[in-house]
Amino acid sequence: MKIMANALTERERARLLETAAAVLPWVSTAEWQLIEEYPNCVRATSPDGLRVIAEVEMQETHRVLGNDTPSRDLWLHVSFSRTDRVPSYDDMVRVKERFIGPARKAIQVLPPESEHYNHMPFCLNLFSSLDYDPLPDLRTRHGKL
Repeated sequence: MKIMANALTERERARLLETAAAVLPWVSTAEWQLIEEYPNCVRATSPDGLRVIAEVEMQETHRVLGNDTPSRDLWLHVSFSRTDRVPSYDDMVRVKERFIGPARKAIQVLPPESEHYNHMPFCLNLFSSLDYDPLPDLRTRHGKL
């Protein structure tokens, strides 16, 4: 569950902002135009209308680190949308490569209907853990997924 900024300790807030500065350095390109930039978040759009919000956030996870206290881990959450349709697979790949990076795993979560909510009707979300790899190795014996 996302931890709101006012519930973070000073140390957690500093860690979040330091990580965001390393993960979200913005360089405007012909493909992406910066709309807004905050210490832990960027909003951008592409000339073909793909809109993106990338945010470093702290999540309370179910991972327990030795003392029965859930871990507070940093995640990169990237939302992307179009005004008239669900983004395509190619859109998702473009967003993942630019905002998460080619070396990081991205997870698309399809929650139960009772937990599903979007501010925008045609929005998809990718998540990438910045602290650990939460997924098992899902590759085949040939090393490919």
